[in-house]
Amino acid sequence: MSLRETILPRLDGSREWPRGPAGWLWQMLRGLAAPYGGTMRLRAEAYRRGLLSAWQAPCPVVSVGNLTTGGTGKTPLTLWMASHLQEVGYRVAVVSRGYGQTSREAVTLVADGEQVLERPPRAADEAVLLARRLPGVVVATGPERRAVIEALWRRFAPDVVILDDAFQHLRVRRDLDVVLLDGRRPFGNGRLLPAGLLREPPTALSRASLVCLTRLAEGVEVTSWKEKLLQLGYAGEVVATAHRPAGWQPLQGGACWPLEALRGRRVMGFAGLADPTSFRESLPALGLDVAGFQAFADHHFWGDAELRQLRERAHSLGAAYLVCTEKDLVKLPADGWEIPVVALRIDVVFTSEARPLIDALRRTVG
Repeated sequence: MSLRETILPRLDGSREWPRGPAGWLWQMLRGLAAPYGGTMRLRAEAYRRGLLSAWQAPCPVVSVGNLTTGGTGKTPLTLWMASHLQEVGYRVAVVSRGYGQTSREAVTLVADGEQVLERPPRAADEAVLLARRLPGVVVATGPERRAVIEALWRRFAPDVVILDDAFQHLRVRRDLDVVLLDGRRPFGNGRLLPAGLLREPPTALSRASLVCLTRLAEGVEVTSWKEKLLQLGYAGEVVATAHRPAGWQPLQGGACWPLEALRGRRVMGFAGLADPTSFRESLPALGLDVAGFQAFADHHFWGDAELRQLRERAHSLGAAYLVCTEKDLVKLPADGWEIPVVALRIDVVFTSEARPLIDALRRTVG
């Protein structure tokens, strides 16, 4: 077993110590976590006391973020929030750092509210996905989010800006901080980076305006979570969501196919996600005959040779379709496939009362 295979499970949740060289590496990572955590605490305290100043945007700012690295469902919730605000009449802009994109411009305008202007790898995959799913919403990326907001304000004057993945981005003052916790393992293995998945100590939730629990196990009550979070210094509202498969999005565009369209069909799945487990497990649960599955690194961009290998493997397995996530779909070329490629579209559904989040959004923008 490789060092990577030995260490990664412990980042996700195992508290057992590995042995041999992996054990030495694990102890080193644990030693580095303490100064990292101390630095994050001091930084947050400096902003709280005003020793470091946060910039006030000319319009309300809503942050969607989390405490851990990896996916907690920020993109689906950002889609829901932007759609809701748009439906009630607000001009919405979404801003992200643009992780993994090749553009080095201060501001990369991904969508101007009328059309999608960029695609990966020049623009980040998640930003392009948001742009495609949110017609009428301005989407932009950049390394310094203040500069991006200022540029969008001068050109579009949005009523509200949603900052994607920004709970730790304290340089911009936010009017609403929505923090997502994965209900299955909200704090990973309970350790800070680099020995765990936590970006900040759980007590940082005291800065949050609202907590959203994602992928919460069926039957788990939000009220029990409120008691746990109160012990960490968070006394605000808690909502819970789940991710619901909504259909199959063809690579060539057009309307989504119903979920029944692929039921019983032989497919090969692939994904470039931090944790592809949920996606991989959802395929047989939807009634697909899964002939094979290939996982790639998060935000992976496929070259021609890799795409050819995917096609060849799918053919060798007798698959009638290649299936992936929407985040993967936006990075694929439209032509040259010889086999249909579709992405599983995911929507957010609330498993608790959504009113606390709706009211918080409207108070913030209104």
